[in-house]
Amino acid sequence: MLRCLVDLAVWLLLLMLLALVSVSRGQDDVRSYPFDSPNSMGVSSGAGDDADTGRSTTTGKNAADMAYTTTSGKAIKVFDAVADANRLELFRMAAEPQISESWQFLHEDRQAGGEVQQGKASGNMPWSSRVDASWFAKTVIGRSLTGLVSGNWQRPLLPYDIRMLALRRGDDTLVNDGVSNELGEVWSVLHATYGKWKADYYGESIFYDENEEIVAACQPKFRRLVAWDASIPYLLRPPSMTYATAQYLVLIRWTTNASLVEEAERERAAYQEETRNGRESGLLTSGDRSVPDSLDVRQYETQHVVTRTTSKNVFVFDDLLNQSDVDALRVYAKRYGGFAFNDYSVGDEGSDNVQWIGSFDIGKFIQSKYWKIIQRVVEYTSGGIDTWYPYDIACNVVRSTDHTRIHSDVRNNRDDEWTLLIYLSPEWNMTSYGETAWFTGHEGDDMTNDVDIETEVQPLYGRVAIFEGQIPHAARPPSSTYRGPRYSFAVKMAATQWLSSRNRMFESFHEKMDLLSSFATMVKNYKQVMKLDADDSFNGRFAKKYWKAYMAGDDGYRNELLEQAFQTTRGNGEKLNSLLNYLVGLFYSRLRQFIDEIKQTV
Repeated sequence: MLRCLVDLAVWLLLLMLLALVSVSRGQDDVRSYPFDSPNSMGVSSGAGDDADTGRSTTTGKNAADMAYTTTSGKAIKVFDAVADANRLELFRMAAEPQISESWQFLHEDRQAGGEVQQGKASGNMPWSSRVDASWFAKTVIGRSLTGLVSGNWQRPLLPYDIRMLALRRGDDTLVNDGVSNELGEVWSVLHATYGKWKADYYGESIFYDENEEIVAACQPKFRRLVAWDASIPYLLRPPSMTYATAQYLVLIRWTTNASLVEEAERERAAYQEETRNGRESGLLTSGDRSVPDSLDVRQYETQHVVTRTTSKNVFVFDDLLNQSDVDALRVYAKRYGGFAFNDYSVGDEGSDNVQWIGSFDIGKFIQSKYWKIIQRVVEYTSGGIDTWYPYDIACNVVRSTDHTRIHSDVRNNRDDEWTLLIYLSPEWNMTSYGETAWFTGHEGDDMTNDVDIETEVQPLYGRVAIFEGQIPHAARPPSSTYRGPRYSFAVKMAATQWLSSRNRMFESFHEKMDLLSSFATMVKNYKQVMKLDADDSFNGRFAKKYWKAYMAGDDGYRNELLEQAFQTTRGNGEKLNSLLNYLVGLFYSRLRQFIDEIKQTV
């Protein structure tokens, strides 16, 4: 009996110890969420202790995990697990340039005489997107990191310049020399690439001493923050060739100068406003949009190939566009394209695997001089048909380390479509590679065996190529000796406006819905997705059915609804386009709602 009582007492003692450990873990372990589930998104509390990270600005838990010092005594500090994994993913979604299409391409074409960007975005970081510093400072992550960095540098620091960065293999980053740092600035990088980072992926942050020798090198790790005195030269090394997707970083700069915070915010707001104005009323809808009636595109035709296996056509035109129009389009496409990163490295084998694509508004484009010229071209190549209408307009950015794939531009081989390309990379020559290649065979054929090249075209600056969309083709990457990207401006056209809207419904809207679903999942908000305003119009009734089918996961019924919409509006391109715009408007309003909700919780 006594032995049983002793055993019981021991078990009770063990249970009490386990309970204490669990409580401690819930308070301090970064792996414990500040809310019940990854999707409920409660807000953590506590003034001194940040429940999100377990790091405290009052109890001494903000000590660096690793620290380095330059010869002159300047500090580099490394902090691990600075944010909850789920919260950091939510933060990246809320700040995601993919949604706002705010990625800015900063890499200059050196062979085109461009100079590498310097200043706040220096280091030749190719893809960057500015984040609202005032919003960041209010987030749980922002408050936690501000306290962490301020405590370690023993001065009140304010975040003033924050950028999402995307690094990929083959990027040509440079050493950033930092600043003179009379204001005592601290710069930092937060690693936001989810998952375990292998050592062979490279991507480390390298810091240099006054004698230009390496004083520290820090391996990327998800949720790791590396902070340093802003006068220390540093290099953000791109990933290795074995890492096919993007490495995401958040570059955060801190200052003690409140006026610098205000100046940076004015600069960010001015940039956003200029971008909006450029997209709304820029090159595509302003300036001289006239095209002379005497324009005869035939005199500019330099090549015409009819494919051997399918009897489809490829045409090439040189000097069709004058130099000033080509230069203007190149500048506009780089600056105002709505760029997004498309990670097709795994799956989606039918895609072209062009990973950076800038989109453009079709309604704006059809008002431009370029469209008037393209109409003349496609009318000529199609034998006099004048009803062609664009459904996809984009600027493709391909670099030497990309791996593009053979594909066709049609949903099925019965569709009559044309794709027109305008090549926008200057100083191209035979050793720059980057050809557009067209192949034998049909869409759906095995492109790994028994195919031959029908023809190839060099992407010479200002050259225009147009071809029937059924032909399998690929954009070849440029040579490693060509330091800049290969730009091509692509216009895909269907035979009528109705078919154009139909293609847009299939190609873009399904993707938008998948994106919306991921956000709805994060905020557990499916019911709000289906709560549509009372609208008994054709558009409103269709939207209700479509949303319900999507949220039920009934893809068959969803596609059936699309087909019904196509049949109901057949021949009426404006009516189908109105439906598409209605659905896209609902999509963006719900998406903005979800982003705003997420922004309140990270």
